[in-house]
Formats: sequence, C-alpha cells, structure tokens
Amino acid sequence: MRIFKWQTEEKFLANMMLLSNGLFLVISGYYFIADGYKSAAPTYELMTGLMPLEAWGVVMAIAGLFLSAAAFQLGTMRYSSMIAGGVLGAVMVTLYAMASAEGATTYLVPVRYAVMACFNLLIAVLGGIEVWRIKKSMSRR
Repeated sequence: MRIFKWQTEEKFLANMMLLSNGLFLVISGYYFIADGYKSAAPTYELMTGLMPLEAWGVVMAIAGLFLSAAAFQLGTMRYSSMIAGGVLGAVMVTLYAMASAEGATTYLVPVRYAVMACFNLLIAVLGGIEVWRIKKSMSRR
C-alpha cells in the first residue's frame, strides 16, 4: 500500500520510527540540560558521577538530531546518520538504564530504556549494513 506517491507504508513507518526515537532523545536531552538538577532522584546523582547532566543532555540531543535527520535524508548520508545517532543513542540510553536500575523499586523503567538502547543499536547496525552494501557495490564497478 502506498501512503504517498513516493513512499510505501513500510518506508513511512520506518521514517516515523526514526523520527519518534530521535525526538525522544532530543526531548530527554533538553530535560537534562534545562531541568535535570531539579530532581533529587538517585538516578541523576549516579549520572552526575559520570559526567554533568548538561553533557548527558547535549550528547543525547545530538544523537536524537542524527536520527531525526536520517528520516529525511537519502543514500549514504541517511545511513551515516543512522550509524552516528544509533551508536550515540545506544551508549547513552544504556548508561541511563544502568543508572536507573541502581535506585529502582521496580525494573519497569530500566527495562524500557534497555529495550530502547537495543533499538538504537539495531538502527546503527542496519545503517552500517547499508553503507557496507553501497561500498561493496561501488567497488565491483
């Protein structure tokens, strides 16, 4: 089924997943930059032990911008953005999940973030596979 003349339903859903995951990271990054220190949660104390919350926010926002941009890009640039955003997002969200697991009463939130980190890693792997395919097809010419 075609959503638009130029885009199938699968491509549309893939782009929306990239965009929604990217926006989640941007919003989380903004929270860490703007309001992170207002919370007295043990998660944020642990995160601050690794680096300031503003740094967490900047890196998460950059990862989110890469993933959001990938939804609108084509070719190698799209896949490079998927690799950069996916790797940065996977690392940051994994660390966030680990910090939230330390003081959690239930493991619902850490598990959610761990699943999101796996999704970010999957995005990076898929982007890497596509870059490899493009380079492989170019070398055969």
